Amino acid sequence: MQDVLNRVSENCLRGQQVPDDLKRIWNAKLNGNAELLDDVECDLIHEVGEDLLEGYTGEDVDAPSQRAYERMFEHVCFFAVGRDGVLLGYWIGPNLNDIEVAPVVELDNEGQFQFVGSSFADYILGCSEDNFEEMSKWLSSLGIPVTLNSMDEYWKRVEELGETEGDPNDLSWSYQKEEQDGGFGSGEDLDDDDDDEI
Repeated sequence: MQDVLNRVSENCLRGQQVPDDLKRIWNAKLNGNAELLDDVECDLIHEVGEDLLEGYTGEDVDAPSQRAYERMFEHVCFFAVGRDGVLLGYWIGPNLNDIEVAPVVELDNEGQFQFVGSSFADYILGCSEDNFEEMSKWLSSLGIPVTLNSMDEYWKRVEELGETEGDPNDLSWSYQKEEQDGGFGSGEDLDDDDDDEI
């Protein structure tokens, strides 16, 4: 168990400690008590292989887009693969926040980023509309505090994340524009008069 957590910390979380809920869910998986994860189609990973990011940084992706995604990946610590192959990660953001308090962000198959929970446990509950109560009891049985009582509370919390953390997809688009413009920013904040003076 500790060997796996060490690999998750080193390969996925940039040396930071594995958050408690992820640690407990890893323990359940290794002990054969994580069948409910199949319901949300979530696979935990202990390393981020090149194949996981190939669709964003591979040779078939144009160079500006590659650079933009690489900049975004500096703000995310991926730790799982979700439904339909989406990537799940902790959003440490440009300020490189502590993973212990970092929300969870999803990178979907179209390259879009969005918040999907204030914690991994919240994300799991958000994917469990049909068996919310059962999933809540399972998480509690693992010793994970459950702070959501309904799907309405889940969506409200996700909405609040967007208000407090900003929209990660907006940042992604800004990086895309900067790299397409040559990596020097969009230039929208420059005073038009400055061009005349040069």
